[in-house]
Amino acid sequence: MISDLSYVFVIYIGFVFLLLIIDRAIYNASSAFGRIIFHLFMFVSINVYALVVIPWLSGRALVTNYTAMFFYMIFGLYMIASSAQIRHGYPENRQPSLFTRPENKLSRLLFMTYMRIPFAFEIVTFLDFACTNTKLSYRDFFTLETIYARVYELKCIRHKDGGRNKVVDPRSILITLVIAVGIISFVFLVVLFPLILYSFNNVYGTQLYPDRVTVEISVDGFP
Repeated sequence: MISDLSYVFVIYIGFVFLLLIIDRAIYNASSAFGRIIFHLFMFVSINVYALVVIPWLSGRALVTNYTAMFFYMIFGLYMIASSAQIRHGYPENRQPSLFTRPENKLSRLLFMTYMRIPFAFEIVTFLDFACTNTKLSYRDFFTLETIYARVYELKCIRHKDGGRNKVVDPRSILITLVIAVGIISFVFLVVLFPLILYSFNNVYGTQLYPDRVTVEISVDGFP
């Protein structure tokens, strides 16, 4: 198997991920000096990488490398936001987050999208826990953040209803049984389906084992 995925791109993604963690840690620590140093480091490293390293490795100028131009534009927007944060300083109260301040459909959509990103909520919660003076354990801190997220979702739903207190009738026993039986049946099907499929493996059809596999993966703009 021949892979065209460059190790430079993998290192770049890991480096960006590390920078996001450092940025969040500086924000939680409310370090203005650390923010300035990190801002200067990001400015120099991004320009050197985009204007020197990538053209040297790929043999293409930045203006002809659309993938590199896209990432360079994203980092440019990030630098603008970072400059505004340095100018105006850190807020005294960092809770709630930006997504959970207004209670409307757009904020709920953005917040739920953020919650669905794999490991994003867990990493942010861990960084908040590491930079917060608390006696809670990580499990309790994580549970508390999960409760906050659920409460915000319920507040958005209530805001959509106009803030009216609704008295909801209890769900009927029949509907409850249908939902419970359906969920249990689905779980059993998911668990037993591979076993059932494997048990019929030697009954129907002819086994054909692959003798050769070719996979090609590439990212435009990276060697």
